[in-house]
Amino acid sequence: MSASIVIVEDEGVVALDLSSSLRHLGYRVKGMAARADEALALVDTHRPDLVLMDIHLEGEVDGIEAAREIQSRFRTPVVYLTAYAEAGTLARAETTRPYGYLLKPFEARALEATLRMALARRQAELATEQSAQRLQLAMDTAGLGVLEWQEGGSGADASGFTHTEGHLEAIFGATEALIQEGWPGLVSRMHAEDQALVQRDLREEGRLNRTVRLRMPPRRWGWADVQARAYPDEPPARRVVGVIRDVTEREQHLVALRQASAVFDTAQEALVVLDAQLAIVAVNPAFHVLMGHTQGDVQGRHVEDFLHQHPRSATFYQSLARNAEGRWHGEVACRHRDGRALLTWQQVSVVRDARGQISHYVMAYSDLSPMKAAQNQLDYLSRHDELTGLGNQLQLQQELRKALQRAHNLEAGPVLAVAVLHIDRFRQVKEAFGPDRSTLLLKAVAHHLRRHLRPQDMAMRIGHEDFAVLMPDLDDAAQALRLIQTVIAELQVPMTLPGHHSVRLSACAGLALYPEHAERAERLIQLAQSALYDAKALGRGRCSVYSSALAERERERHELSDQLRAELRNPRHLALHYQPVVRLDGREVVALEALLRWNHPEFGHTHPRALVRMADDIGLLDVLDAWILRSACRMGRTLHDMGHTQLVISVNVSGSQLQSPQFATLVDTVLSECGFPADQLELEFHESAMLIVRDHREVLTDLQELGVHLVIDDLGTGMSSISMLKQLAFHRIKIDGSLVREAPDDPAASQIVKAMVDLAQGLGVAVTAEGIETPQQHDMLKAWGCAQGQGYLFGSALPAEKIPALLRHGVGYITPPGSVH
Repeated sequence: MSASIVIVEDEGVVALDLSSSLRHLGYRVKGMAARADEALALVDTHRPDLVLMDIHLEGEVDGIEAAREIQSRFRTPVVYLTAYAEAGTLARAETTRPYGYLLKPFEARALEATLRMALARRQAELATEQSAQRLQLAMDTAGLGVLEWQEGGSGADASGFTHTEGHLEAIFGATEALIQEGWPGLVSRMHAEDQALVQRDLREEGRLNRTVRLRMPPRRWGWADVQARAYPDEPPARRVVGVIRDVTEREQHLVALRQASAVFDTAQEALVVLDAQLAIVAVNPAFHVLMGHTQGDVQGRHVEDFLHQHPRSATFYQSLARNAEGRWHGEVACRHRDGRALLTWQQVSVVRDARGQISHYVMAYSDLSPMKAAQNQLDYLSRHDELTGLGNQLQLQQELRKALQRAHNLEAGPVLAVAVLHIDRFRQVKEAFGPDRSTLLLKAVAHHLRRHLRPQDMAMRIGHEDFAVLMPDLDDAAQALRLIQTVIAELQVPMTLPGHHSVRLSACAGLALYPEHAERAERLIQLAQSALYDAKALGRGRCSVYSSALAERERERHELSDQLRAELRNPRHLALHYQPVVRLDGREVVALEALLRWNHPEFGHTHPRALVRMADDIGLLDVLDAWILRSACRMGRTLHDMGHTQLVISVNVSGSQLQSPQFATLVDTVLSECGFPADQLELEFHESAMLIVRDHREVLTDLQELGVHLVIDDLGTGMSSISMLKQLAFHRIKIDGSLVREAPDDPAASQIVKAMVDLAQGLGVAVTAEGIETPQQHDMLKAWGCAQGQGYLFGSALPAEKIPALLRHGVGYITPPGSVH
């Protein structure tokens, strides 16, 4: 049915003309009013989908106040239709949060576009509200609390965030501390035995479904059912979503069942008492509510004959009897009396007599339906972009893998394409129109993609202004190209935003095809992004298909890889440069950080990170790492022989080395070969490798036993936790240079850096600040108690042959390029 509209306009001729235009556009006009009180009466009677409101009305109340009353009482969208555009009028109108503002005179197209956008916005809001209501009802019904936590990434996200919903306050009391601590804070409130099990489940399975003991106010231990899922692959760091329900009462009832039958009758969970032969002795009223069976229906029946969808064998109960605790819990599918399946959480406890023999079993069942509904909703949100409702990066990878598997299983598989689409100059659009209108634009782009793609195609939002399109079952590459070109062309049609702003977007896209270009999901996405870079270089509104030209650049990369392979066999252009680390109180050089350099005569300088990735791609990363370590230790020994007996050499170590059981052996061998003291070698691990370090502690232990000092590099950019810093016993932490550079002018960065220095002092570890470029940064860090630093202020990395002179003459203040002091 078409949308209904009420017109509020004090000029009758204008109102009649507007009514005719609306009917011509297919809308239903429910009435016209010239006064505010008439408008309120019409809205109350007809409850229209939208109100078109003139600001100047008959009577004492103008259109803005009428709109405010309509929104307050009926929540009906209002679009202003007026000749007034003064700043004061606009400011007053803006406070009513209108769905549009059209200035007279206006074109029919502008009117139609404004109405369509306003109605679309209202439909989206209603859908979101209804979804939120359903989720809230599920959480209220089950007494659930939801905690969503994102570990800190880099830059503005370094501190991470925590979001809570539902009944967490009823479980934990005040939640301020929990919001600050996130998931680690929740785990720290668990009993030590449960903490180990919870961490193991999330680490090994990526999900958690347990009943745990929790510290609850006021200083008591309680019980909670915890269901959680970890999303370790989402950038910039790990994300955990958990659903918690306080089940302390349930647990207490189960214990008290052995002592008082009154608890049995009042328990909220469905309870079943079995004899030693598994025949039902008693059930409580909650069992009848949950399962539909009465005491008379089940008395004397074997529990496995009718209740469980998948009956257990005698082995289960034998194993339970041998269990020292005599307890088991987990999900169990049951059959209701009417035959429907019912998913429950079951607790089984063994009851022994005075002789220690099993006399009874007690089973408790809880309905998992509300919790599962909440979990399903959270799973949906984890795979979709909240703003546009499109899938996100995670869903792109999942759906692409499925589509590739289907295509692979067909003998003459169809063509499948992945397109990555970038909205040109979107940041400038956002700055020009503000975040609210740019949000509407992104939603409009999402709607545009849905409208112009085929039903089997899928659109995802994978970045702020980046989208991806998965196109299966194509006839050929040309069809994919036509589809994307149509999308790009239609995006260039002007869109009208509230406030009568017309915006014309443009986009570029890159295409990659299966099976022509790649057969793996990650590779297809990578090639589509490479094609997008080519399209951007060609100009706006272009679409590039991964081609031989792009392949030629890939070939050049392979040639460079071959050169690297030859270079590692006989190093001629590979070199280590060394950057001084100095004491901030006297600028004495106390350490040298070894940094990789490769300046090839044909290909020029290659960035160290690109060099490491290339070595990893060709399977020679271990060889490169060993060369770096050996070269740095030889340099250290040379300087040692020159009299610099206390000088420390620092070497960066990759995550792959941390996972190698032979790494400690390699370090020991190199130290012995070079005759370099182990306690003067520092191995730097990037903060992002902390999780790898935690999972390979034996490698860390072996290195520490050698006497090597371990350092966390670039602290403040990764996802380490304070507990990990304490548990893994590092010798030194290095504060990331980006934070140091921002500290003098950014109070937040300043507080973070100072906190890191205080943290290091509290943990009893040394601290070095990186990226020091100005005397102001030097003085600030020194005042905070930071002992060591490095950066352009003291000197950049130098070739090995220049280091002896540096050590003889020392360092002073050096003005870095482009700096003004």
